[in-house]
Amino acid sequence: MLSATDNDLLTRVGPGTPMGRLLREFWFPVLPSAEVESPGARPLRIRLLGEDLVIFRNTAGEVGLLSEYCSHRGASLYFGRNEDEGLRCVYHGWLYSPNGRCLEMPAEPADSNFKDKIAHPAYPCREVNGTIWAYMGPRAAPPPLPDYGLARMPVDHKAVRLTVRECNWMQALEGDLDLSHGAYLHSTVDEQYLGSNHLDRFLRETPHFEAVETEYGVAHAVRRGWDEDHDLWGIGHYFFPFLTLFPPVGDAMQVVPGHIWIPMDDRRTLVWSTQWHPMRPIAEESNQGTLGGGQSSRPSIFDWGWEQYAEPDPEPGGRWRQKGNRRNDYGFSEEAQLTRRYSGLPAVELQDRGIQESMRPIVDRTIEHLGANDVPQIRVRQRLLKAVTALEDQGTVPSCVDNPSAYRFRSATGLLPKAESWIEGTRPWCADELGVPVVARGHRPPDFESRVAASRASR
Repeated sequence: MLSATDNDLLTRVGPGTPMGRLLREFWFPVLPSAEVESPGARPLRIRLLGEDLVIFRNTAGEVGLLSEYCSHRGASLYFGRNEDEGLRCVYHGWLYSPNGRCLEMPAEPADSNFKDKIAHPAYPCREVNGTIWAYMGPRAAPPPLPDYGLARMPVDHKAVRLTVRECNWMQALEGDLDLSHGAYLHSTVDEQYLGSNHLDRFLRETPHFEAVETEYGVAHAVRRGWDEDHDLWGIGHYFFPFLTLFPPVGDAMQVVPGHIWIPMDDRRTLVWSTQWHPMRPIAEESNQGTLGGGQSSRPSIFDWGWEQYAEPDPEPGGRWRQKGNRRNDYGFSEEAQLTRRYSGLPAVELQDRGIQESMRPIVDRTIEHLGANDVPQIRVRQRLLKAVTALEDQGTVPSCVDNPSAYRFRSATGLLPKAESWIEGTRPWCADELGVPVVARGHRPPDFESRVAASRASR
């Protein structure tokens, strides 16, 4: 468990908070380029780290990320006119460039230099391979972009889906550090639906968990039995400030799966479900299945309709809210819980989201009772709290802020001899290079059928 003070340190991200200051030291992805429409289109509301912003592409094609509220008298720039290479407030015509310079004040005297004294709040953006990154930190010259796989991969080698979770970013992120919940939350009660993962209940498996601090954050691992000579290891990562990769499963797609957990504020998170293929483009027709949790040729236990987007609204995140939500129990079915899906919730995204939102908008970690399977969550919390303290007390930022290559890692799942260290043995699997295949293996050991049969007989 955590103290109330430490829980507040982890979860509060607004301007002036210790965690807010730490997160602002990093570049981070804001939106896929495709979400910011063609040059001259109207702006989009977005909320980041507790700040109300608008993002737009000006008539010259540059992306701007500005405070939503005009520096004149606070009118919303969401209604602004995207023209003359800037965003013009419709109240009195003040025109802002993407970097926040005031270019025109039509109602001021012609000889006035008032506009040169206005610095509207704005944050630098960069576009790389179909992703818009932003820097909201204090440096006049921002640090280099992290050399993260999602940034380096060509647009057609990756797939991204955005959703909003009505809960704090940390409890959402911690789901990717938890490599034991799949055997329950994402699993089945009917053996005909068994796939290649989430099988611990059927195998009577007790996974073993480890985690170590790294320059970029934390590497974590889960070990399961395979045969007399080998163990199956799954390797995941937490990257500063809020990126995660979890172990891939199976050889069909050979993709690197993960999430970006962007805090909109203390109680809402913009979630990127991501994957990239280091060898070839990802076929469009495969995106829904893999981003939805990995459909296969086996009978499906999922109902994908609840994961579709609801009717959009103009509020921050309004484009990416799903049909399944708290007001309709996320599509929960009692009949499905009894006959097909262990949780009764309709699909992977709704299973994770429903449970994380059920913890309340900000989970109270003072009442937790953590076990051996929670080692990765414990280590990531410690890493973040140490980083916050170092920034507050000594002004020290994590070294990866200025070392882009620290991010050159991917997740993996594979076999190691039982005596071999996972830290050394999996290092070659996790080097992230374009053109190097993903190491991915499903959790179906050679004696799978006999072990399931023995487990069934003993019940």
